[in-house]
Amino acid sequence: SDEEIERQNERDSLYIALNFAKNYFQTQLFESEEGISIGLSYFKERSLNDKTIRDFELGFSHVAYDAFTKHALKNGFSIEILEKAGLTLRKENENGTFSNPYDRFRERVIFPIHNVSGRVIAFGARILNNDKNQAKYINSPETEVYHKSFVLYGIFQAKNAIRQQDLCYLTEGYMDVISLHQAGIQHVVASSGTSLTVEQIRLIGRFTKNVILLYDGDAAGIKAALRGLDLILEEGLQVRIVVFPDNEDADSYVKKVGSQAFTEFINRHSKDLIAFKTSVLLKDAQNDPFKKANVIVEIVQSITKIPDPIARAVFFKETATQLQISEETLLSESNKILIKLRQQKEKDFQRQQKNNTQNSDNEPFTENIEYQVVENENLEKPDIGERKQAVVYQEEECMRLLLNYTEAEIEDVQLVDFLLEQLSNTAFSSPVYKEMLQIFQKERALGRAVDNGLFIHHQNPEIRLEAIKLTSQRYELSENWKKVYDIDVPHEIERLSEVVNSNLSRLRQRMIQQLMTEVLNKLKAAESMEEQDKLMKMYKHLKDNEKQIATELGNVIR
Repeated sequence: SDEEIERQNERDSLYIALNFAKNYFQTQLFESEEGISIGLSYFKERSLNDKTIRDFELGFSHVAYDAFTKHALKNGFSIEILEKAGLTLRKENENGTFSNPYDRFRERVIFPIHNVSGRVIAFGARILNNDKNQAKYINSPETEVYHKSFVLYGIFQAKNAIRQQDLCYLTEGYMDVISLHQAGIQHVVASSGTSLTVEQIRLIGRFTKNVILLYDGDAAGIKAALRGLDLILEEGLQVRIVVFPDNEDADSYVKKVGSQAFTEFINRHSKDLIAFKTSVLLKDAQNDPFKKANVIVEIVQSITKIPDPIARAVFFKETATQLQISEETLLSESNKILIKLRQQKEKDFQRQQKNNTQNSDNEPFTENIEYQVVENENLEKPDIGERKQAVVYQEEECMRLLLNYTEAEIEDVQLVDFLLEQLSNTAFSSPVYKEMLQIFQKERALGRAVDNGLFIHHQNPEIRLEAIKLTSQRYELSENWKKVYDIDVPHEIERLSEVVNSNLSRLRQRMIQQLMTEVLNKLKAAESMEEQDKLMKMYKHLKDNEKQIATELGNVIR
């Protein structure tokens, strides 16, 4: 569209302006009297050589308040683009007029910030005088091309080394990255003093799943940082932490001992995040039993966020030893957390379903649907991942019923046989539940009774963990069952037929909804009228089935 073209043109203009500024700052550093005497001297004092300075495109901003802006305007850049790029400022007067434009960065050394492809998207700048009225560091504001939560300093220079090493060092500052890079340790990036974000973690995850966080010895800073590090665990990255000796950081320590000794120190002293966090929090708790109990809860919360069930099982085993507490107690606490998370996700899903239903009250199945699907951006667009998650939730309920009621009967047959018959043509999406279902089917086909001990002691740790979780819920969490699942535990067995059939209907409903989402996405991409017509008929058929199941469940879906 014209709007998209205009937006892209503006982005291109911002990139050009930022690159122009980078070249200007470099020229000032190497060729101006002030740049050489102030800026270049500072970098030399920090032991940076010319190659490193040029590799990171470091620069210097002039003392004059509008030197860069005047230079840029003279070279054809508009004041609007300079403002949008975060390079120039103007103050608005009370009468609506603007003051003369002036530079954002003045008398500072400049650290260009690059995106993954190497384009300059922003700048960090450090003051060199002792003026306490000015911030030591200032950064570019967020712009059309710079969103700080998505950026890591040094990622362009480090990405190839991170891939090769299959490891990323994550530091806190610009100079940490630059000094390590100069020492030959190039798989390093920095969060630039901001709290680590999910987007930054995912950026690292594009190149490696292994991260070592490098911290100086500031105890308060470490404890503050620990609160946000569960994000890394949630994204499935393997995290270790190193703390340098007192009064040292990555920059100073590599200069002090050299790259080989630095790397050896990292290898010797790095601890996995869970073990490190446990030791730090236990030290703070000392001998206070209440504080220690809080530590246990916090550590279990962290482990529970690890998506890999095998890794979770290993961490629970090791942490139980470190905390001197039974593994079963940790698993029980984890189960409580998992149930709360599932409860919240189910509520969120139901809320989305309600909103989607309201938005599609008058959804017609005519030739106009082609226009609506292709052109209307407000059309129902549920996320496939959320649909799959809802299906897995119902698969889990099926498995809970199979494991907990192996001897029960409904409708004059054993519950196990009834459920297996109903699920005979159903392909579970969860690999672990699929394997557990196959075990049930195989054992019953051989005429053997199925005991949940077969799963609790299974050689597959994922199956063991799921079996423990699903069988322990009945006993440890029974007082909360009504609240969590809207099921009255003492009487569930008395209405087991209703519970089983309701769950089967919900499983079919969620599977149909997932298929509907996939069909809608295909419909948006369909090119021929014939293909669109075929998909619309398929969608209508699925919608009719969904309505029928909703009626059975007592829901209202129009």
